[in-house]
Amino acid sequence: MSKRVRKSAQLGAGVDDIGAGDEYQPRPKRLKAASIPKKSKKQKESRFPFLELPGEIRNMIYEHALTATDRHIDIHRVLDDDTKARTKPVRQSKYSGKRKYKDIVHQLLRVNRQIHDEATPILYSQNAFNFFDAQGLASFLGRYSLHVRDLSHVVICENLHFNRGTGQSIETAFSLLAFAENLQSLKLDLTWSKNGNVKDAAQTFYHMARNWLQAVGLRKGDKRAGMDILVFEDFWMWHGLSMPTPQRVAMFRDSLEETLMG
Repeated sequence: MSKRVRKSAQLGAGVDDIGAGDEYQPRPKRLKAASIPKKSKKQKESRFPFLELPGEIRNMIYEHALTATDRHIDIHRVLDDDTKARTKPVRQSKYSGKRKYKDIVHQLLRVNRQIHDEATPILYSQNAFNFFDAQGLASFLGRYSLHVRDLSHVVICENLHFNRGTGQSIETAFSLLAFAENLQSLKLDLTWSKNGNVKDAAQTFYHMARNWLQAVGLRKGDKRAGMDILVFEDFWMWHGLSMPTPQRVAMFRDSLEETLMG
């Protein structure tokens, strides 16, 4: 059947019906298809060809949209509504008095796959991610493991208490950070909550962070490369070391590096 015949049959006026009766029956008028509103020329022109822009321009837009005002994004943990049994990391909006900080336009990542893949590395590399404890960091790294390699700056804001018996979440976080190939700084505020000296504290911390320290050393071809990434805001001991912060930090760094290189 020709295209014309098929089309006519669908409209209820097949060519075989002509002359089938005693008298000639005129072909009925062609039915009009339902009117479909057409987009005006102005509407068509309003679609901006974003993906046709040069890559350099798109990256500038991504950076503007996905960089926080102070280049810091706070992550905290809330109860996971799906499992009801564990927490999940979420981004916390920041306020300064009545003026809200310029927030990141995270909706941009949902436009399509290409934009998501192009923009996500910029989100993770252009902001420092702040966590309130090691457990929150471990939870985040486990949930968003595909993006760990893009992290540039990580901060654990709260004082990080560690001792020989409470380092599981710290060790887990450092093991996951071993995949952060582009990490430039890791800021910590440490408290050694156990009897002992600085050397004991350094050895305990090393055993918690050794997977990350070794991974960084192998990647950069320098065993002590991880020390250049670690930034200790402070180091406290519950007993002793009543001296200025820079001296406490220097003593701990020296002991940690000695343990690492030993």
